[in-house]
Amino acid sequence: MFRFNYSPSFINWSLCPPGFRKEWHVGVRVTKTRKLVAFISAIPAHVMVDGVRMPMVEINFLCVHKKLRAKRLAPVMIKAGAAFERVALTAATAAAAAAAAAGVWQAARA
Repeated sequence: MFRFNYSPSFINWSLCPPGFRKEWHVGVRVTKTRKLVAFISAIPAHVMVDGVRMPMVEINFLCVHKKLRAKRLAPVMIKAGAAFERVALTAATAAAAAAAAAGVWQAARA
């Protein structure tokens, strides 16, 4: 099985570029054990569209526990991540939306 082996300094560098917002780092935890089972993060980006510079977000990390991939948690997390650009959500709001859609998860900041 292939796994990424990122150093803590690399993860910090990639998650915290200039202009990042802490509320764009969202994790989902199991209620009883408090184990982190899903995480999504976004970083600011600017894209040129027809010569116009537009602010966007780039989803650069999406992690879902192997046993939960069949439960369709990843698409829920992606929808929560897409909301970062459309609406200025707090981490609690985005994570709560993901948790509510998943049913049994408690949302928490990563």
